Amino acid sequence: MAELAAHGELIPLTAPEVRRLVYRLVVQLLAPPEAVLHWSRWRRFHQARATRGHYRRRLARKGPLSY
Repeated sequence: MAELAAHGELIPLTAPEVRRLVYRLVVQLLAPPEAVLHWSRWRRFHQARATRGHYRRRLARKGPLSY
């Protein structure tokens, strides 16, 4: 968990993610709050990595942008 907190490279919270967190933390407590928040941070970190990789692959395929 310290690894995720140290990165600061998370995507911003989206409306669906906020809705999910409120539901899991307030309405239906299926897991400890720490586990729910850890999963959310992990998910956003993973999405940020996937986004960077997606753009990196697209740039490698097309080459640098030309204006």
